[in-house]
Amino acid sequence: MRRDSEDIGLAPTAHLAHSRASSVASISRSRRSSSDSSRRSSISESRQALTAAPAYVPDSYEGYRDASQRYSDRSYVESHDYQTPHHDTKHASTTNATEQFDVESEEHTKADEPVPWDDPRENSWVSKLAIPIAILVGLGLAGGTSYLVHARVQNLLANAAVDGDLAHWKRKAQYDVYDACYQGCTSCDDPNFAFNACKMTAQAVVKGANCDGNAMWNWRVEHRYPDACLGAVAKILMGEALESLKKSYRGQYGLLALTIIGGLIAGFITFKLLRCATMAPAERRATKSSFGKSAKNIAKASGKRAGTTNGKKLFTVLLGLFSARGARAVVNYPCAGRDPAWFQFFQSPDLKIGGVVHGWFSECHDKQECHKKCKNTCTTNSSGVRTCKDTCHDECTKVVVVGREPRVFVDRVTPKVRACGFQLKDEPDGKQLVARIGNAGIEKNHWVKISVNGFNVTDPNKTDEMIMCLHRIGDSTTL
Repeated sequence: MRRDSEDIGLAPTAHLAHSRASSVASISRSRRSSSDSSRRSSISESRQALTAAPAYVPDSYEGYRDASQRYSDRSYVESHDYQTPHHDTKHASTTNATEQFDVESEEHTKADEPVPWDDPRENSWVSKLAIPIAILVGLGLAGGTSYLVHARVQNLLANAAVDGDLAHWKRKAQYDVYDACYQGCTSCDDPNFAFNACKMTAQAVVKGANCDGNAMWNWRVEHRYPDACLGAVAKILMGEALESLKKSYRGQYGLLALTIIGGLIAGFITFKLLRCATMAPAERRATKSSFGKSAKNIAKASGKRAGTTNGKKLFTVLLGLFSARGARAVVNYPCAGRDPAWFQFFQSPDLKIGGVVHGWFSECHDKQECHKKCKNTCTTNSSGVRTCKDTCHDECTKVVVVGREPRVFVDRVTPKVRACGFQLKDEPDGKQLVARIGNAGIEKNHWVKISVNGFNVTDPNKTDEMIMCLHRIGDSTTL
């Protein structure tokens, strides 16, 4: 009876254990079934996403390779129907393939733009030879145009010629050279007018003759113009005219600077065109827009602008210092027509010789006068606030300042005239004072002209000593 009771007591225990084992197996099958269902739904959603995704057009070989890899993965998944795994290894491999496919799909979806490719134009021979080609174009243009300019100037110089009529140049030698040396000028602007003319006559070399106008100033009129001397001076005038003509032709060599500049511009334009033609579209857009520049580049550009501004300020300061230190002294020069002319008459004690000291040159110098010129400008901002400010700058003009007047120079010479034995007079005595004392140093060194009524007044064959005394005044200076 006890054994039966024991069997009866053990039976419920075994039954309870069997029930628990069945429950655990049922729960395991339920969990496995739910896991299989979730995996099926995940793969179905992936298939739908692949079907609905827009076609991806790759932009390069790498893009085609990536797309092919994705397509093969997709084909692999679609070609294998899902089967309930019976082993943990097969289940793990399927899960890993699905997760890898999902990661690649997400990477492709999150991509902002297609993968960039190397533009073949950037690696072309034109891109690599852009600088040499630009240099050759610039040198070719500059060299070609320079050769044309040089050839033209040389041709002009070789064919340069002036009037070959010797009689024409002899007349110019008489009127423009010898008469200028003998008679000087009246109210001209250059006190060296007579001096330069006499200097040219001294350059004429004729065997057996003296062509210096300073030596023939008191000769008779018919003897003052030797034909041989006129011919020699005429050749000098012809040579000067020809040299002046050639100088004007040589001035065309200045066009060489323009040809060089043109070559530089042509080379630069050629380089830019070649670079633009071989530049990738993205790089071309980047060169045209400042958007997206790094803070480093912006700061660098700002630093350059600041450096330029600081350089300009420094240049202005240095220019002011050098201008203050290197200011040139006032340069005086003769000027005509600024003040009334001045005359001082004189005569010999015997009243036979009369003359006049004529002055018309003033002493002038240039002066720069500056005054501030201001302009009021107003601006209105977007808020409607109006602001005004004065912008001022110095406006400078060159002014001719007259120092000593003609009377001062006449008064400086009159003591020398009196030293020659003449007496000063306030009014002319009616004599024709047309004979200029032929010493160009009088005008050059004293800025006056001395004229008398004749050279051979006392003796027709000899120049009066008082006239020779006046002639020697030109050998000194009172300036």
